[in-house]
Amino acid sequence: MRTFKFKRSLTLVAVSSLLSITVVSIPTAAQANPVCTTASGVTTCLGATSDTAPYMLMTPANFNGTVYLYSHGYRPNVPVPAGIPGYGGYTVTNTPEPAPGGMPNYWHTSC
Repeated sequence: MRTFKFKRSLTLVAVSSLLSITVVSIPTAAQANPVCTTASGVTTCLGATSDTAPYMLMTPANFNGTVYLYSHGYRPNVPVPAGIPGYGGYTVTNTPEPAPGGMPNYWHTSC
């Protein structure tokens, strides 16, 4: 009886391990590659995450591998009329914002 339980437990562990390895090794759905362009020594890549959130990654020619993430924070998910104080009119757009207020100008400044 004890040998039967041991073999059964061993079989259960082996099957669950094999199943876990199989599930982990199955590739996920392929995502579309980002579209990249280069101008003035800056490579700009536009793409979307798996949940369709757009992103933009800009890298200079002398990129050292350090990435700073700008997160615009929380915003209303509906347009806000111009008459409401505090926002002064806000339109919802589903576009990436790589820097506060739009495109960064730090590519042309000296450190």
